[in-house]
Amino acid sequence: IVDAPIDLKAEYPEPDTGPDQPEDPYLRPAPEDSYFDLETVVTGRPLDIQRRIIAGEVTPNIGRLFGSKWEVEESGSAIGTFSTSPWFSAGAPFLYGGALAWMAEAAMSSAVYNTLEPGEVFATLDMNVRFTRPVMINSGPLQSIGRVQHTGRRLRVASAELLNAEGKRVAMATSSALVVPGGVRELM
Repeated sequence: IVDAPIDLKAEYPEPDTGPDQPEDPYLRPAPEDSYFDLETVVTGRPLDIQRRIIAGEVTPNIGRLFGSKWEVEESGSAIGTFSTSPWFSAGAPFLYGGALAWMAEAAMSSAVYNTLEPGEVFATLDMNVRFTRPVMINSGPLQSIGRVQHTGRRLRVASAELLNAEGKRVAMATSSALVVPGGVRELM
């Protein structure tokens, strides 16, 4: 029912029906350039694979979601820089603790990963996070520094420190990981 006059002979522009893809990234198809082929993962040296990611050859999907940037200078360490976007808030003017925990885990896992030999995989066994101060949204970049503290034959123990834009510690974390020699080959 229309109670306004309409010119049936007039040409109207096509209505804007919104974006072609869903607004939420997780509902979109994953980009094909977001991971390495299996041969690279099986035979590649993890530290070299990380350096290729940093060089922009591949952007893992989780990096697209979090907007993370990475530095890896040596085996057993990794530094990630993250946004303090309101997207990481649970409705308050500060970042959600689970997002901070993920940022710590990402740095620790990256540090553990680059200690592995080609074809090895690992699984995080546990993680403990201590939050020391809130991180306000839009407060500048957050840095997560991960280091391997113990390298055993099958066990790695790592730590992470999260620093705000002022260089103040906002969280610290530890984790342990089980290394599976030849693990990628076992999955094939």
